[in-house]
Amino acid sequence: MRGKDLLIGAAVGASAVVAAPVLLSAVGFGSAGVIAGSIAAAIQTPATAAGSYFALAQSAGVVGMAVSTQATIGATVGGATYIAKKIVK
Repeated sequence: MRGKDLLIGAAVGASAVVAAPVLLSAVGFGSAGVIAGSIAAAIQTPATAAGSYFALAQSAGVVGMAVSTQATIGATVGGATYIAKKIVK
């Protein structure tokens, strides 16, 4: 059933690409910056460093994710799903 496992991995990877911007918005990384009163606002500090995970999430929330980032998310999540499915069998 290798074909079925590959299809499941691809579907989960594609779902992760679609879900990532929704999740960013849900925790408070909006198109105009960090949303007041959100989880993101609660963890933001004045000393947030450029290149940190917070800064990257904020950038992705404002300008969207690059195609390369979307591909990385899809491949990583899809590949992990495929491998996990093989291990669990």
